[in-house]
Amino acid sequence: EYHLYPLAAFASVLAFSEVEALVARRRVVLGGLVALSLLASGATLARRGHDTVAAGWVRDKEAVVTSLVDDLARRWTAADTIQVLDTTEGGVHALLRLGAQTPTRFLYDFHFFHDVRHPTIRGLRDELVRDLAARHDLLVTIEENVIAGGAGSAVLEALQRHAVTTPVIQLGLPDRFVDQGDPGIQIAECGLTADGIISAVRARVAG
Repeated sequence: EYHLYPLAAFASVLAFSEVEALVARRRVVLGGLVALSLLASGATLARRGHDTVAAGWVRDKEAVVTSLVDDLARRWTAADTIQVLDTTEGGVHALLRLGAQTPTRFLYDFHFFHDVRHPTIRGLRDELVRDLAARHDLLVTIEENVIAGGAGSAVLEALQRHAVTTPVIQLGLPDRFVDQGDPGIQIAECGLTADGIISAVRARVAG
């Protein structure tokens, strides 16, 4: 609903405009147009606000956050930290409900994922990876993408640049043709289900 913000700003300007002064100077037509614009903007904002509050995505987000909190609460302790990488998927809401802290100074930032070649962004991304590696004995990268040249590879490159030796498990799609079929079956075949991820981590830790 980002388009509501400029409309609200426009309505605010109209609200503080000199409608009364325009009418007093007998500029009734201009004053009337400004007043009508203000009323129309207010009505539009009210309607859009009502639609937004009643939108299905609000209920969907609430369900996602509740699910995250329930899932994390079974594993999380007060001494644990949780790194949020995407504020749009309910991670920050779950973090606040749990009262958890992040291990780094970062939350999701749009530029982290879209301006990856910018030197400043690269430096900040490296700092994020270094901070995570410094607080953990093992890093696990998970992606619905081919492992070769993916996010896990970028993490390894960042660690190598700074001579950090924290081990990394890369979980993702194999560099081969995956049989076509139900997406759930394909994900399971690649070991990207919850059980598959847990098994991979346990195997690495045990080994």
